[in-house]
Amino acid sequence: ESAEPSTDQLEPKQQPAVSTAGYAAVKPEYLLPPAPAPVAEFLVNGQQQQTEQSKSRKRRPYLPDRPAECRSYFADGVCHFGVTCRLSHDLPAYLATRPPDLGPSCFVFDTTGRCPSGALCRFAGAHVDADGRNLADPDRQRTWAAAGQTELHGLDRDLQLALRRDDFDFGEAYALLLAPLTTVGNLPFRRVCVDFGADVTCGEMAMASNLLQGRNAEWALLRRHPSERCFGAQVCGSHPDQLARLAQLLRDRAPHLDFVDLNCGCPIDLVYQRGMGAGMLTQPKRLETSVSCMAELLNCPLTVKVRTGVREGVNVAHELLPRLRAAGAAAVTIHGRSREQRYRRLADWDYIGRCTAAAKAALQDGSAAADDDDFFVIGNGDVFSPADLEAALATGVDAVMVARGALVKPWLFTELRDGRLWDISSSERMDLLRRYVNYGLLHWGSDAKGVETVRRFFLEWQSFLCRYVPLGLLERPPQRSNERPPAYFGRDDLETLMASQRSEDWVRLSAMLLGPPPPGFTFTPKHKASAETCRQLTMSDWAKEMEEAEQLEYQLPPPVMEYNKDKSIKREISYQRDENGNLFKVSSELQVEVRKLSKSIARRKEWKKFGAAESDGPGPNSANTYPAEEVFLQFVSGRPEDEAEKQADELVSKMPKNVATCRICRGSHFTTRCPFKDRQDSLDVDEQAMPIADTSNASAASAAAANGGVGSSNAGIPIFKEAGGKYVPPGLRQAAASGVGSPVGADKRRDDQPTIRVTNLPEDTTEEDLGHLFNPFGKIQRIFLAKDKQTMASKGFAFITYQRKEDAQKAIFGVSGFGYGHLILKVDWAKPSND
Repeated sequence: ESAEPSTDQLEPKQQPAVSTAGYAAVKPEYLLPPAPAPVAEFLVNGQQQQTEQSKSRKRRPYLPDRPAECRSYFADGVCHFGVTCRLSHDLPAYLATRPPDLGPSCFVFDTTGRCPSGALCRFAGAHVDADGRNLADPDRQRTWAAAGQTELHGLDRDLQLALRRDDFDFGEAYALLLAPLTTVGNLPFRRVCVDFGADVTCGEMAMASNLLQGRNAEWALLRRHPSERCFGAQVCGSHPDQLARLAQLLRDRAPHLDFVDLNCGCPIDLVYQRGMGAGMLTQPKRLETSVSCMAELLNCPLTVKVRTGVREGVNVAHELLPRLRAAGAAAVTIHGRSREQRYRRLADWDYIGRCTAAAKAALQDGSAAADDDDFFVIGNGDVFSPADLEAALATGVDAVMVARGALVKPWLFTELRDGRLWDISSSERMDLLRRYVNYGLLHWGSDAKGVETVRRFFLEWQSFLCRYVPLGLLERPPQRSNERPPAYFGRDDLETLMASQRSEDWVRLSAMLLGPPPPGFTFTPKHKASAETCRQLTMSDWAKEMEEAEQLEYQLPPPVMEYNKDKSIKREISYQRDENGNLFKVSSELQVEVRKLSKSIARRKEWKKFGAAESDGPGPNSANTYPAEEVFLQFVSGRPEDEAEKQADELVSKMPKNVATCRICRGSHFTTRCPFKDRQDSLDVDEQAMPIADTSNASAASAAAANGGVGSSNAGIPIFKEAGGKYVPPGLRQAAASGVGSPVGADKRRDDQPTIRVTNLPEDTTEEDLGHLFNPFGKIQRIFLAKDKQTMASKGFAFITYQRKEDAQKAIFGVSGFGYGHLILKVDWAKPSND
């Protein structure tokens, strides 16, 4: 398709006043007028119209009207899966309906001498005959094999089966692991950066648990191209034993890795809340143990990437560097922002310099247990030009890591190496995109599925490339990393199209290289909620969008509420993720109970909320509301026992005097109507074995009852006494009658509270850790962690008291046998002590 925008857009007009705060300084003659306001949503037939953004989020097949074909059969003429293959093998039918080629030549065939996609290739006319048979060029195949350009992969079929069956022998070593990075840092993108002078490359962040389970998608992140001179894998994990197993696995089955990097700086909530990424900074002992285990098992250097700290203004990196070096880390990369800052504000290079000085001082003093090997400190953050590199090296760091700058302009490595800015033209940038597409076809394949995969990653990268402002258009070069490009005219039509921040224009660029997309294709990048928000230019920088880039990938679908006809049962459907990041659905049914409230409480629910809860519905929101502690009241008055006793007293008072004598209390009523029948503890005791009751003064008791002292119902109650004349309480009368020294059940302690006992806890466990572990099961009333009085270290056991017995039972079932800090927890009901 033509890349020429409409004439009225390119023709310079008188520009209105536009605020340029936070934007790159583009010359006024190239500025575009501000974009119109977005159209508000409206209703169609009483229903909200589905926006283009929500449509694009639905996953669409790359060819919705065509059945899936067997790639091995269409390429080699033989199906490797045999009779178990469920894919289509009808080659003539496919050739009759095959879409036209995207170009006259196939880059994969021209480079390797044989295209593995065969007739499915979108450029099949260059290497397929009229019968659909795949052709090969032996000379080119020999040249490709001699060049050694084959991608390396550490996962084979035997290893995958062993990992899935849990049959892989790890020996006696155990460890922890950490993984994935960003969507754009794939192998084709790394090859482009290598072409521009990148010396060290690292794969996307991979999860340790997924690698140990033998998942293809995770092991694909460890693939390396031979052009990468120094390649490493970044892993993510939180348990030392898991990371140790991963280190041993990579040592034995991934020899193509030059180093392994442990990610301790990822700020994503899903990763942080599970103790991975930046969560490792809150557990220095666990981090030190993980680094020590991995460094001992790996046969290549281990590096660690950290942030300045978790909270803003509370930096801990300078304390961790000597400890990480002593644990065996070969290098530490410091990102000059905290976890709370995410990507906001500029990187603190002054603090990175202080950390570097502290690390070198520790090495000279010998406090970090340094040996003959070198220890490197690498700085990271806001390096976007040679001037930024010079300022970063002035802090004393050994090397500089480039991140967002390479996404916006991958030729930044050439600028840093040569010490000059490159005013790259639109044609040179187009050649760069064509090179990326060719690398993607080699990596993902040239069939229909591979082409659409290349298109998707191409569009993800273009959402970053559009932020580059050409050097010739800047009034004040160079462009800073936190400066957002305004809407501007390019020096030619292609440059204007590349600068567009509309996803439709990015799709037009992909169509120039990959042909038209499938019908109905739309695209929304992961790093922002909608591509149209870029046109509004409401943000002073695009750091927040980088934060959304990582958050959106792990975002959960909104919960759904359903009611039955009479709204007596509510069904709630929510979504959660497990520790491996897999999404699963949770469905629960709740009984709806309607209660009548006072008018003041009902009016209070209609009050308009403010602040962070302005858009919330009725009721508290746990994200911004902190309710007070629940208080359970037990009213003494009005109990059923008191009412029964009161009725019995009224009945006795109405009875005539001296009609009968009770055998229990000696009162003037029948024994069956005695109010003390259920409260007397000595009913079953033989009257002959009871202590002697002092009833000699019966007239005095009758007089007291008549005067309203004790009451008629208490008249004649025997007063139990011992030999010394002391009063014997009812609970001890049976023991006194039987002559036993201690009463029955006197040493039995009653504890009606549901308390559980947790054992086998690590020494660094805190009450906060136990709260995070047991809070999901119910309301906790009390946590007691046994600690040593001198060292304040955990003794290995604790008591958790819940408000409900059902919640305590759930905690026993859920936590018992759980692996926590390289130990297996044991949970059971708490038993009273014997002393």
